[in-house]
Amino acid sequence: MASGLPQDRFSPALADLSSVPNHNTQYFNFVDLPLDAMESFDQIFLLRGNSFIFNRFNPANLMHVFHDDLLPLFHTLSENNYGDINSSDSRLLFFDGHAKLDHFHLYRLFSSQIPLLKSDLNKSGNSLVCFERAYIGLSNTTTWYQYGFQEPQGSVRNSEITARTILLFTDYLKAKLGIEKKEQSQSRLNGILIGRRTNRLILNEEHLVMALARDLHISVQLLHLEDTSIKEVIQRISSTDVLIGVHGSALILSMFLKKGALLVEIFPFAVNPKHYTPYKTLVSIPGLNVKYLAWRNMERENTVFHKSALAEFGGIDHLSAEDQNRILESSEVPLHLCCNDPEWLFRIYQDTVVDIQSFISAVRKSISEDLAEERDTPQMYPAKVNKVVCRKLMTVDVVKLEVNWQQPWNVKYLMSVIKEDIKYEVWIQQAFVDNTRAWILNTTGYTFEGEFLADSTYFVWVRCIINNRIGPFSDVTIC
Repeated sequence: MASGLPQDRFSPALADLSSVPNHNTQYFNFVDLPLDAMESFDQIFLLRGNSFIFNRFNPANLMHVFHDDLLPLFHTLSENNYGDINSSDSRLLFFDGHAKLDHFHLYRLFSSQIPLLKSDLNKSGNSLVCFERAYIGLSNTTTWYQYGFQEPQGSVRNSEITARTILLFTDYLKAKLGIEKKEQSQSRLNGILIGRRTNRLILNEEHLVMALARDLHISVQLLHLEDTSIKEVIQRISSTDVLIGVHGSALILSMFLKKGALLVEIFPFAVNPKHYTPYKTLVSIPGLNVKYLAWRNMERENTVFHKSALAEFGGIDHLSAEDQNRILESSEVPLHLCCNDPEWLFRIYQDTVVDIQSFISAVRKSISEDLAEERDTPQMYPAKVNKVVCRKLMTVDVVKLEVNWQQPWNVKYLMSVIKEDIKYEVWIQQAFVDNTRAWILNTTGYTFEGEFLADSTYFVWVRCIINNRIGPFSDVTIC
């Protein structure tokens, strides 16, 4: 008898089979049978060990494969196997009804056993398959984007995804694929332009590649996923400085970009980048340190549409003349729900002539802001100031305070990221009097003059400032 079940497990379902919550194609429930019903089966099979049963949400689409399946699977297996996701008795069972499809080999990287399809359970005729231990569904802790089933698409509110999880996942995948980190010495930036062959084409991609080399000294390689193994694609993206592509599923591979890299996402005419942000949301996760730039075609004459295509690929010939004219005259796709809005499909499947001057200007600005230094300055803070010593220097009519200290112990390790003079803030307060005074200095010692009294006690604190980041105060020193 199962425990912990809700009173009504059909409102709307007991559990989600995928990481996409509350989707009516992903619900899981079970059917009740009395014990004596087992006698009606010709054979009963027992699958020993752990079985992870889930739906691949859309296994033909690379974005969905990584965001909805592989990353949640990595997290789910890590949680249930205490970090050892290759536990020898773990098995994956895809309950979605899809065939293996192109990316099946990526799922195989997460288990020592070949994953089972739902159809594999039906090959023995009138049989019953039992599981020693079954885990249903995938964790959605790692998802950062929702696709617009209940509201227009956008980032997941209060997502728990972290850069550490992304980096653990990408490191795991690269290790499984046999991708080794290669140190590169280069005098110029290198880039990748993800090419497309059937739709959403960049019609002047050769001119764009030449302009990037001529004007920005970026050596860009054109990369077609159809011609390249996923291992080579990830390997090349992992070492590139600039990744460029039209909005589409391949940009999920930006999670493999190195720190300091730049992702440039191209949007066709009338598609507002602010409304479609899965990849911006991804690379903006704190700690990944990947710069993002959205470039949008603003010129109607620089677009080629395909109104006679199939509806699923943006064709609008099936619509009324009024609706066709409205879409053709529109300059921005309105907010919409997933997944078959005709205006969205019409615009996203357009081909684009990229305005070279506008594109180069935008990329140049982004590079000058971030990539000139190769990566963002790490947010590192100085430690406590050490060994603060204070003594009074008295003459007949003047009292001075001589204060010396040592720099924080970690400053010598931060020299590579210190971009301005190291500063120290010194606070001096007369005991039992609310008259604290402060000084900013660039030395580790100073003699202070002022209205100090020979018979008074003074409290002294010192803290260090590096790159406008203020460290903690030293312990109080009595003078």
